[in-house]
Amino acid sequence: MKRRAFTLVELLVVIGIIAVLVSILLPTLARARESANRTVCLSNLRQMGMALTEYSIRYKGFVPIGYMVSSGGTHQKPWNYAANWNRPDGYGPVLLGYLVAANLIKDGKAYYCPSEVNNQWLYNAEGGAFNDTICANPWPFSKPGAATETRFGYATRPVVGWIMPPPTIGPQKFKNVAGIEVGMPKIAPLKSRAITADACTTPLHLAVRHKEGVNVLYGHGGAKWVPKQAFLKPNGIPSEFSKITEAASVPDAFVNHNPAHLNDISPQTGAPLKEPTGLWVDYDRF
Repeated sequence: MKRRAFTLVELLVVIGIIAVLVSILLPTLARARESANRTVCLSNLRQMGMALTEYSIRYKGFVPIGYMVSSGGTHQKPWNYAANWNRPDGYGPVLLGYLVAANLIKDGKAYYCPSEVNNQWLYNAEGGAFNDTICANPWPFSKPGAATETRFGYATRPVVGWIMPPPTIGPQKFKNVAGIEVGMPKIAPLKSRAITADACTTPLHLAVRHKEGVNVLYGHGGAKWVPKQAFLKPNGIPSEFSKITEAASVPDAFVNHNPAHLNDISPQTGAPLKEPTGLWVDYDRF
């Protein structure tokens, strides 16, 4: 019996149907992948919470959180994800890097969000272009003089400024902007507040990570998903954070964006504000 072959029109129809099915399935697969990544990310933060709790037990309630201040005294509250400082002026762990120094974190792979795409916040990433510079993110920490620093994929609440270069003064203290050795923040007063979260320097950073929100860890050890509406338009009103745009210079952007991340102390008197504002306060309220 003579077999009938497909005609060109029939073949094109089949290809068209396949293309339609693929176009329908791809967004579904992308959403499923992001949902899985979000779950892994939340688990990562819970592990970090356990490490911070253990650190606080070992060291009288202190936890290594805050933000970076340049040696010249420039406050950069969105620079709150560093783990290891490695520059000509000094070397050593900073912020969450103290968890590594205390042997509470050995392999850092579980402390990076699987949805991140920028080399700055990827596990053991090789150098990649960013803001006209080459950024690598080595793990384990590079040796002194290597001029490559390590950043975690998660940021800490910018409650205190750690002046750089980093101190080598033990697991309970850091050097503040006055150059004085003071105690790290204690975890007990932060029980109901956000203490670490997905690194989210600007709304554009959000747009290339989880897109729809961030995972947040609180001082009591619980972690949860916070949708972007909670910090971009809380109560329907655009937040200062939502108004941030990328600047030509990252340090300038960090300085300009300080209040949008956390505004909790009067710059005139240094006294705490009765009604603090900013990204981290919006995390607290959700």
